[in-house]
Amino acid sequence: MKRPLLTALLLILSACSVYDPVPEGYQGPTATIQDSYSNKKPTSAHYFLLERIDGKGIASSWMASKAANLGHPHDFTPNMLSRQVLPSKQTFTLVGLIFFPSEVEGRFADERTVQKTITFTPKPGEAYTVRGHIDTRRSDVWLEDSQGNRVSPNP
Repeated sequence: MKRPLLTALLLILSACSVYDPVPEGYQGPTATIQDSYSNKKPTSAHYFLLERIDGKGIASSWMASKAANLGHPHDFTPNMLSRQVLPSKQTFTLVGLIFFPSEVEGRFADERTVQKTITFTPKPGEAYTVRGHIDTRRSDVWLEDSQGNRVSPNP
């Protein structure tokens, strides 16, 4: 009984205050931004996420992964989201973090979170991916286009 109730609560909370970057009914061009992960182990993975657009919270791969893997802390599957964005100048907040499906492991682990904010104009039809690197000495997060080039912010 607890598991379905907790899953429902997580899904409700994930839907609260979530900004949709493309207005309902919009028919024009868009670009796509995909979250990613690396270094997956049975109890953790490095997540690289789009967290905010113009300061507004958006749907979260972190929360989607938590909800999808509830009750499977040692055999989880990352749930990476992709979202459409408008081809206009916007400010994007990127985050790199270590994801732990179990709250217990997350509480006793070193927190290595990195955040970067960039302002740029996505190209219509382009697919971007949030990438990064996390380690004890230096961590970084960035946005790449479909050719693997790092996105340069607008001046």
